[in-house]
Amino acid sequence: MHAWLHGPWWLLFRPCLALGVRKRIPFLQNCKILAMATSADQLVGYGLVAFSLTLFIYYTIWIIVLPFIESDHVIHTYFLPREYSVIIPVVAGLLLLLFVGTFIAIIMWKNRKSAKKSA
Repeated sequence: MHAWLHGPWWLLFRPCLALGVRKRIPFLQNCKILAMATSADQLVGYGLVAFSLTLFIYYTIWIIVLPFIESDHVIHTYFLPREYSVIIPVVAGLLLLLFVGTFIAIIMWKNRKSAKKSA
């Protein structure tokens, strides 16, 4: 059985398994375990969805609604200055690229080490 089937990725194929696609996909033929997400996983998932929805609503109000409200209104005290509406996503995107690049570099470095040992 392929190693990546032990992680959460194989749950993406669960609907296919129920439809009988399992017989046509070679690496899914040996997959005998079908598990649902645990309650802790569901709680984390709901938390991430709630956080994303809150962030989306906040950012939407900040960027789309706030320019149409007078600047002396009390709602402006709950939001950062508009310059940050560009700076924060750019910094977050750069950090994401940094972490993904670092992760890929570490994985490639470890694979190179193990290839040298086996050769």
